[in-house]
Parts: sequence; C-alpha cells; structure tokens
Amino acid sequence: MLMTIVQTERAPLNDVAALPKETLRRVLLKGSIQMIKCLIMAHPRELGATFLDVLATSVRPATLRTLLEEMNRGTLLTPGQVHGAENELHKILAQEHIF
Repeated sequence: MLMTIVQTERAPLNDVAALPKETLRRVLLKGSIQMIKCLIMAHPRELGATFLDVLATSVRPATLRTLLEEMNRGTLLTPGQVHGAENELHKILAQEHIF
C-alpha cells in the first residue's frame, strides 16, 4: 500500500511570537484555554512570556489566574496534547489568513 504524506507549511513558533500584539491577541482569543496552556508549557521560551503578556491585557484576571493555576499543577503533557495544541493554533492562523 502506497501512502502519500502531505506536509503543509507551518509558521515557525518564533514567527508566531513576533506577530503584532493585536494580531496575536485576536488569534489567542479564538483558541481554547487548553491550547494556550499546552503551547506555553511546551514552548516556554518561544511563546510563554509573549502569550502571557498579551493575555494579561486581553482576558479577565480570573481567567488568567485559572490558566496560571493549571500550568502550575506540574502535570506532564503528552505528545498528542502538544501536537493537538499546535494544530489548533495553525488552524486559527490559516483561518485568519495570517501566514
């Protein structure tokens, strides 16, 4: 059986973090808290501070506190969770015609 693998172009995470804050805010607000949590935990250097800075001025304090509590629980992410979060992010980026 012959299988064809189609690989789509995905923006590097550094390029995502370098988006203008308003664009990044729009993308993050369309994503799930689970997606944001997974991406920050899986890529703290590339996305962590940037995402948290944008969210601090975009969501209610209770929402931000819940996100931080979830991240501080110390649960390990599975590769499937990380992959799912990255897919959700890239789907939103494609829908918004950002990359």
